[in-house]
Amino acid sequence: MNLSDLLSKGLVEKFQSDQVQIKNEMDISKNDLTSAKKMLTIQEWGWAHNAAYNAMLQAGRALMFSKGYRPKS
Repeated sequence: MNLSDLLSKGLVEKFQSDQVQIKNEMDISKNDLTSAKKMLTIQEWGWAHNAAYNAMLQAGRALMFSKGYRPKS
């Protein structure tokens, strides 16, 4: 599925973001990644996976924001 498909299906919308919003998303992503690393040190594999996955999602949102889009939910 490409961007045109996502837009036409209403899954993504154009969005006017600013640097503060992008930075906030990246800060959340960095915090989640730090948490994931800490969970690995105490062998909490499931929590580490969840935190790392969330870090990836937040970084993806930051990328979308930087390109002028956001997921529509």
